[in-house]
Amino acid sequence: MNRTLTSALAILLIIATSVPIWFFFVAIEAKPPRATVRDLGPVPVRGLRVFRRELIPEIVVVGNLEARRRMVISTELGGRIQAVHHGWRPGALVQEGELLIQLDPVDRDLDLRVAGASRSQAQADLRAAEVRALRARAGEAKASELLQVSLREHERYSKLQGAGTESASLLDRVLAERLDAELALENATLELEAGAAALAGAQAALEVAISAEDMARRNLQKCSLRAPFAGRLAGAVPTIGTWVAPGAALGELVDPESLVLAARVSERNLLRIPLGATATLEFPSAGSGAGSAGRVTAIDAVTETAVRHGRVEIEPTSGFEAVPPPGGGDTSRTWLPAGLFGRARIQLQSTRSIWIERQFLVWRRDEPFCFVARDGPEGVRVAEERRMGLGAPHGEGFLVESGLDEGDELLIHPLERLSDGAEITGESAR
Repeated sequence: MNRTLTSALAILLIIATSVPIWFFFVAIEAKPPRATVRDLGPVPVRGLRVFRRELIPEIVVVGNLEARRRMVISTELGGRIQAVHHGWRPGALVQEGELLIQLDPVDRDLDLRVAGASRSQAQADLRAAEVRALRARAGEAKASELLQVSLREHERYSKLQGAGTESASLLDRVLAERLDAELALENATLELEAGAAALAGAQAALEVAISAEDMARRNLQKCSLRAPFAGRLAGAVPTIGTWVAPGAALGELVDPESLVLAARVSERNLLRIPLGATATLEFPSAGSGAGSAGRVTAIDAVTETAVRHGRVEIEPTSGFEAVPPPGGGDTSRTWLPAGLFGRARIQLQSTRSIWIERQFLVWRRDEPFCFVARDGPEGVRVAEERRMGLGAPHGEGFLVESGLDEGDELLIHPLERLSDGAEITGESAR
């Protein structure tokens, strides 16, 4: 009993001693020393006077060089390759009319000979049909003449028999001759119609034979594929002796004078680009000297609904061509391949606008702001924060649609120390 009482008193003593210690170290927080705020005075600033000036806005687009005039080299007929262009290699220059592919013409030549023989046979058949028609026409004329004679003879004997001077048997013989003449005329008429039909059939057969011969001649000509325009070859050399199917791609012919930069432009910018606008082309992969002046020659009438972009074609107006010619060629020109990545700066119509450099903007939550100086109370100059409405990018900045007016003093330094309503001091440069 005494031991239990002693333990309880000891516990109470420990608790009573711990509470003041806990209260001293934990419950009572030491108040931090109060910082002394020093007034640094107005912020010294530098500014620029805002004014409008003549600007030529630019739209920068990227794309690839494409040849508007290009041809996939393929034969309309199947066959075995007998020969190819003597200088075929990637980039080789060919002139209009030069031979590109020659197929073995033996089978096509035989087809042409057979078609020629068929035409000759059709001509002979036509001549025979013409003779038959002439014979039928002559027979029909003779039968008609004999019928007229028979009719007159029958009429005369009919009158004599009525007068009692001729017998009835003689009149019957004359009537029989008349009937024979009528039957002969009918047969001659039918023969004439049959001759006309045979003549028409022979004429049609001749036309078919002539068409077949023309087709065979064209097929023979198609064994020789020639360049429809001057250009440069692309692709590996076709193997002589290889059988090719109709329409199989054997290479490509590119017209180097038809290269354009094909670029995709957003809907907003597409509506701002006029047809014929001037541009500056750059090709980074080809080096600093690879560039050209150009102009916009085509703008898509329909945009891609999925990405809201449209196609614009920019045609170079100064000299460059696709891939260098054999032996180096003209070193005064820049030789560029189709498919090369390029960049174009399209110049729009000049406008009198306010422009602000990117470095003078303050961005908050992806929204642009700037600071301008204004007169505060009691003649104190203060900084005013304004939200900017930016237009198209131009150089290292943007055209200003709202937020700045001509005559405003734009504060350009130190932007990190400025806030809306902060007192400022300093002069602006013009």
